[in-house]
Amino acid sequence: MALLLVGKHLVNNAYWGVHLMNLGLGVAAIIVFRRLYLATLGARSGKAGALLATLLLAVNPLFVISALNTNFDFPVAVVGLAFLEACLARRARWAAVMGLLLCFAKVTGAMHYFVFLALFALLSPWLPGRALSVWEKMLLVVPGVVYTGVEALYKITGAWMRLPENVVLENVFRLLFDIGLTSHRFHQLLAGITILNFSWLLLPFIAGGLGWLVWRICVSTDTPAAWQRSDGATLLICSALLGSLYVSSRFLPYFNPRYFLFSQLLFVLVGAICLSVVIKRPAQRLGLGAILLTCLGISNFLTVDPVSKKVFGTFKFGDHEMLALGRMDDWPLEAGPEGDHFAGGRDQIVYSPEITAVHAVLQNLYQTVRLDPGTPVVASPLSDVRHFAYVRASDASRTAWPSQAFGVWRESLEDAVRARKDFIVLGEPYFATEPLVDEIPAGFVQTQKGIASHRGYALRWVRLSPAAPQPNAETKAQSSDAPNP
Repeated sequence: MALLLVGKHLVNNAYWGVHLMNLGLGVAAIIVFRRLYLATLGARSGKAGALLATLLLAVNPLFVISALNTNFDFPVAVVGLAFLEACLARRARWAAVMGLLLCFAKVTGAMHYFVFLALFALLSPWLPGRALSVWEKMLLVVPGVVYTGVEALYKITGAWMRLPENVVLENVFRLLFDIGLTSHRFHQLLAGITILNFSWLLLPFIAGGLGWLVWRICVSTDTPAAWQRSDGATLLICSALLGSLYVSSRFLPYFNPRYFLFSQLLFVLVGAICLSVVIKRPAQRLGLGAILLTCLGISNFLTVDPVSKKVFGTFKFGDHEMLALGRMDDWPLEAGPEGDHFAGGRDQIVYSPEITAVHAVLQNLYQTVRLDPGTPVVASPLSDVRHFAYVRASDASRTAWPSQAFGVWRESLEDAVRARKDFIVLGEPYFATEPLVDEIPAGFVQTQKGIASHRGYALRWVRLSPAAPQPNAETKAQSSDAPNP
């Protein structure tokens, strides 16, 4: 996250520069993921297994859109993978650096650090490799000590020592240990990780791989022989997945794919490991992998997963269907005065690169309509003054940061009518505001209308203006009685 914030100034906030850095993080994630896979299975994986595992991550739709669409949860996931890999490889110095980055990134990053550190300490006797020295063990806890010290300074000095993204020790431990904290979204979290974007195809291999591991260890009379080198590492990765699920379940205000991004990447890693355990022959492994990769690849462009459609539901966006992930939060509701109860928003449909088509549609709209920043826009029930696609007001070009976006005002239909001035209504299907385009309030007339589209994705828009006042009957009579000049 810090690299993105510093980097955006180095490239002068250029859209291409920020996204180039984000793509660099994506490449780093692929490299770390591959190293983590090899550190877990070692020579057992073979070249085919390592290649398949790498490709399963590289074409995963949620990973791809995270590398394309800037968000601060992506660096946390990348650094978290690097922290696990460093712990498994017994590189204490690198693990300490990654732990510091995790602690000072977001509150979820700090929570992941403490959970992963506890899991590593608990499972360390069964992990492959040498035992850590006392000095190396001290290095692993340095991030937590520094983090606690900074929090103490914050308490002593006040607001001038504020941590980013509300990463304060009180919040972290409250989220980790508050038993009363609701976990009613845990089923949503499991559905997102195990079903979204053909993830359910990995479930049989995970069940088979973990089942075989447990059966072999329990049945074998020679425990040391049964407990192979890779078993301890596999146990750590599976435990890390469970720990990440726990962290994500403690901080899931609404069903948002980026909130469980890290858990999704660990699920893919566990799936790749179990696939190599269950399918021994490289040819069969690559054949099954080709099917998986084809399904994932198509999902980067279109929503075609039948199981995801059944579980999450869909909505029509022009000629296409997209997943209505907001329905997990009973959203969308009917647009109107109760719009403040809508949940999520744009984040709830950022589950694959298909979202880039939505960005293109709205950029098309801005280039066509050339909105005045002072013109109210009835677009969604959210109160954010920045519209969906980050577009500059000057030339309608894309920008990566909301602070530079086109500052249109989102208003409710009632507020716009009450103001008695021109306003725009956007029929955005992911906000269920399409019916508003056809409703012309009393006292207003439609002065413009159009359709913004891109590759079959389309939304309608209208411009409404106050109707000219009509003369009453008495005024008309007085006008007719007036003498002609």
